[in-house]
Amino acid sequence: MEFGHLELGICISLRYVMGGASFGYLLSSNLGGRYKADTIDGDFSPLTEKFDFGFTFGAGISYQLRTYTIFLESRYTLGMINTAKAGTVNVDVGDEVIEASLSEEKEFKTRGIQVMAGVTFPISK
Repeated sequence: MEFGHLELGICISLRYVMGGASFGYLLSSNLGGRYKADTIDGDFSPLTEKFDFGFTFGAGISYQLRTYTIFLESRYTLGMINTAKAGTVNVDVGDEVIEASLSEEKEFKTRGIQVMAGVTFPISK
């Protein structure tokens, strides 16, 4: 399965460590792959919650150079909401269409690792 989220992270930084909240909105949810010689393809979004919430933890360093700063950060996001919904969807398996179901006891929670590097500079003096 492949999920696409638009995510907004709000973090508080203290020296080298940071922590905060992450809010996500589902853009896509696809079931795909291969089984034996068949290709599997299906839209899984009817069985996926649109909104997600989690906690973000990380660390980073920065180095000031004249008028700009170079930084390197790493973050881990831990999803707190079960994004799975019970129900059924149609999935293409080769030339056939089968019905795939998800029971209420299934639990999907997002996890994410981010590594960022960049340069910050002032826009005005």
